[in-house]
Amino acid sequence: MENSKKKPDKKHNSKISKKDIRKKIVKNFKKLSWHYWAVFIGVKVIILILAIITFYLFYKRFLR
Repeated sequence: MENSKKKPDKKHNSKISKKDIRKKIVKNFKKLSWHYWAVFIGVKVIILILAIITFYLFYKRFLR
C-alpha cells in the first residue's frame, strides 16, 4: 500500500514534493533544533563517558 502510494507521487509531483519536504524539514529543524541538539549532545557525552570507563577498566586489567 505505501509503495504504490509513494511511487505515483514522485513521478507526478517530483518538484513540488521535494520543495514541500525541504520546507517541512526547515520548519521542523527551526522548531525542534534545540531539542534535537540537546539529545544529540547528550547521547555523544554518554557514549564518550562509557567509552572512557570501559577503556579505563580494560587498561587496569591489562596492567595487572
